[in-house]
Amino acid sequence: MVPIDLFDTLYFEETSTGRVELSVQEALGRRSQQARGDVLPEGADNLVVRALRLLQERTGCGRGLSVRLTKRIPLAAGLAGGSSDAAAALLAANRLWRLDLDRAELSCVAAELGSDIPFFLFRGAAICRGRGEKIEPVALPGALHFVVIRPPNGLSTAKVFGACRPADKAREVGPVVEAWSRGHIDSLGRRLHNRLQPIAAGLCEDIGRLEEEFSKLDVLGHQMSGSGTSYFGLCRNARHARRIAAQLSSSTIVEITEVRIKLMEDLSERLQAFCSITFDDAFVVRDLKIIEGSNGPFVAMPSRKLTVRCPKCGFKNHLRASYCNQCGTKVQNEHLAKDTDGRAKLYADIAHPINSECREMVQSRIIEAFQEEVERSKQPGYQSSYDDLDNDYEYGYAEEGHSSNSTPRPHFPQSGPKPQQETPAKEESDKPTNPEQKKSKVESAEPPKGPHQQTSREEKLSPKKLENDDKRSDDRGGFGAGILD
Repeated sequence: MVPIDLFDTLYFEETSTGRVELSVQEALGRRSQQARGDVLPEGADNLVVRALRLLQERTGCGRGLSVRLTKRIPLAAGLAGGSSDAAAALLAANRLWRLDLDRAELSCVAAELGSDIPFFLFRGAAICRGRGEKIEPVALPGALHFVVIRPPNGLSTAKVFGACRPADKAREVGPVVEAWSRGHIDSLGRRLHNRLQPIAAGLCEDIGRLEEEFSKLDVLGHQMSGSGTSYFGLCRNARHARRIAAQLSSSTIVEITEVRIKLMEDLSERLQAFCSITFDDAFVVRDLKIIEGSNGPFVAMPSRKLTVRCPKCGFKNHLRASYCNQCGTKVQNEHLAKDTDGRAKLYADIAHPINSECREMVQSRIIEAFQEEVERSKQPGYQSSYDDLDNDYEYGYAEEGHSSNSTPRPHFPQSGPKPQQETPAKEESDKPTNPEQKKSKVESAEPPKGPHQQTSREEKLSPKKLENDDKRSDDRGGFGAGILD
């Protein structure tokens, strides 16, 4: 076993009450473990509390400790975060309570709690035999450089060991120590082995995915850490490790931390639902569509409607428009991008996966969440989690007379004439006072010239809003609107 420079921080304060108290907080700047669904125990289930109470029992000490734990090491990751915290608590209590126990005596107490806890009572690498409680420190030259990844899902150590069976023949650790002691890091990388990895891979598919990803990289060796699910690669030096880490950061190894679904009222239609998806608790992609296809539901990426500007007035027109809807000038659209059939592309993706692996990961997670949402919708009092999103899901609803506090709903363009809106009667002071003013108002109400004499959204806006239109997209309602062939 080898320690790495990922650590938790523990603060200890001796008390005379005899009680052991623990508070736990996550380190600032770290991805929330609670958002992953991991629970940070603070009571008797925490190894720190169990270790201190066991030490009180074995020594008869009546003193207490107040402990504050700042957590950085992820849970259920095979990185021995709880074990290292327990070892630190034993060392601190031995000193604060003035017990004067040596490492061997502390190791006996530690081994009652967990097989790997005694390792953290020593410094540096060690060969761990027996259940792991027999520690043989190894003095080795230089430092090793690793890149470690913790995938979205964790594994219970007990569950992994419960599925493991002893091997017929043990592997010798001597060649590994010899390669390291001679500085043959390449040979060391080739000799890495973890007998728990095949067992854990059968319990968590992330491990197989990481193994495949690391096999494509220029690392000296790679394997799962402990009982999983963290995975690491051995690198030549710190610069090599930084390069590998950058490659992995730009790959598809990301965590989908949340999916929200908004079902359509009529699930017999092709468009089944809208959804939003959150990556790494940091980035949200909205307005993905779930569509019923011939082979089942699939996910369509969010898109925006493309427009072309009039060369004369700058008005934004539909790509297939031949004339400007504002001034009637002929629109030049020969230069527009076209698909393989020679047709103008009317929509462009706002976000899309960079490869098939990423697309499959996104689609499988969304379809799974969609199916779960369909089942939830059958329960009394059902409410979509999509309804909890903020008001910028309400694309232009306030402009169309909807309250900004209304429940966000998917918006579809209605065919046919729009319902007439009542216009409140104007005050006498708003009436024109002379014929010229009246003529100006009548002229402004005439429809625009040109072949497309339809009322556009922009004509309902004030002149000031039209001037500012160049600074933003043409139609927020068009965000996510795509073609359903």
